[in-house]
Amino acid sequence: MLGFAALARVGLMLVLNYFIFTYIGPVIFGIDYLGFSQKSLAAVGMQFANPWQVLWAMLFFTSIFNGLHAAFSVVIPYMIFTPLSLKVPEIASGHPWISKFTSH
Repeated sequence: MLGFAALARVGLMLVLNYFIFTYIGPVIFGIDYLGFSQKSLAAVGMQFANPWQVLWAMLFFTSIFNGLHAAFSVVIPYMIFTPLSLKVPEIASGHPWISKFTSH
């Protein structure tokens, strides 16, 4: 399930980021994402011959971020919730915790 979630996020965001970098940013908002990225990546030693290479690098790096974000969004809460639910079984009971204070 985590693998599908990560792949779905990476795939969907890859398509969305492509349109943001190539159409929505430059045409609608007048933001030159590719030029800014090319200058930023050149500052850390990454040189690109043309804008398509910059675009692919940007999509690659954002895809890595999206995959890591999907994994961390599941793994960290799982690492916190599992031991906590063993010590406090009411957490995993399925009832909202606030109902203890609001119901009569």
